[in-house]
Amino acid sequence: MEDVAELFSPSASVFQIVTDYCQRNAGTSQDAVFATLERLRKIIHNHVGVIELADDLDIETVTEIFIRVNSAGVELSQADFAMSKIAVNEKYGGNLLRKAIDYFCHLAVAPEFA
Repeated sequence: MEDVAELFSPSASVFQIVTDYCQRNAGTSQDAVFATLERLRKIIHNHVGVIELADDLDIETVTEIFIRVNSAGVELSQADFAMSKIAVNEKYGGNLLRKAIDYFCHLAVAPEFA
């Protein structure tokens, strides 16, 4: 299976996917692969909350909303806030810039990634 999306296709045969995988990877347990794929397929039952904000909100308001919503979650660093401010800047291509910064930081830690 080249693309995990195949697993979620209505016509997907998990049995065939497991069989093919085990033939390409000698020594793997069909039961273990099947159990893993079934756990993965259950992801479609997870609920994801979405909060839509008005397009005309300023970044300070959006940041305040984000802080309040995330107050019970993972504590965020100053870098997280800086990256979110960079990402929302449409005038200077913020999302692309954020990706470039992420890539640069990854290369700084793992140069072999290049």
